[in-house]
Amino acid sequence: MIEVMDIILGFKVGFLEISVVDILDIILFGTLMYMVYRLLRGGLAYNILIGLFLIYLMWRITAGLGMTLMANVLNQFVGVGVLLVVIIFQPELRRFLLFIGKGSGIGKDKFWRRFLSKEFGDTELLASRVKQVKSAVQNMSKTKTGAIIVFADSSDKQVFLKNCVKVEATISQRLLESIFEKNAPLHDGAVVILDHQIFSAATVLPVSENNKLPAHLGLRHRAAVGITEMIESVVIIVSEETGFISVAINGNISTNVNEEALQDAIEQGFAIDLD
Repeated sequence: MIEVMDIILGFKVGFLEISVVDILDIILFGTLMYMVYRLLRGGLAYNILIGLFLIYLMWRITAGLGMTLMANVLNQFVGVGVLLVVIIFQPELRRFLLFIGKGSGIGKDKFWRRFLSKEFGDTELLASRVKQVKSAVQNMSKTKTGAIIVFADSSDKQVFLKNCVKVEATISQRLLESIFEKNAPLHDGAVVILDHQIFSAATVLPVSENNKLPAHLGLRHRAAVGITEMIESVVIIVSEETGFISVAINGNISTNVNEEALQDAIEQGFAIDLD
């Protein structure tokens, strides 16, 4: 019993004394930093954060060297640092809190829907919907009809409500193609699929600030990446210029995907509501 407590309380590695709590502390801190990096990577906010960190580092160095003037000037920035972070990183903080809240699983009803809803357990119905979306995307690719289809979790419904036209219709190939028809009133923007139905059309999506994206990607593709950076989602894009089909997931985009990759992406999109 004493040996077990000694292991929990601490052990020595060379001249360092490390406890299990210290290891847990490091793991939690590393996880937090990785989550912050995932939310900020590639965007302007990442560069701003680096700038704030450098100012803080310079303040510590100048204060330590006794450079009173510089230390006092930099101290003014550090003194209001928390307020600056809240103002500058307001969208990122909101995304971070949403990310934490969703990750906890609290308040989700997916477990009960698996048992209470026959529709979600109907593999034939699911296969039919996958086929409808796939056929629509392939046809729009052949005719070079620009399109963007977002598969998202129903818990993220609020993200789309303000900038969309609610449809709430059964998924069908003909409906999807008619929405994205070039002369159709709803062709601009994205179609959002929630709860295995077409939730909205003409949906405005946030554009990614990732400056590492290829320069040839247009606004439609950048918007697709933007929404996957913000929430858990899968986005299918059809290029109006080339007809190529692209897939965006987790802030990354794959262009000119083949039929197998398209099939996998659509199935993954429908699976989001059941994860």
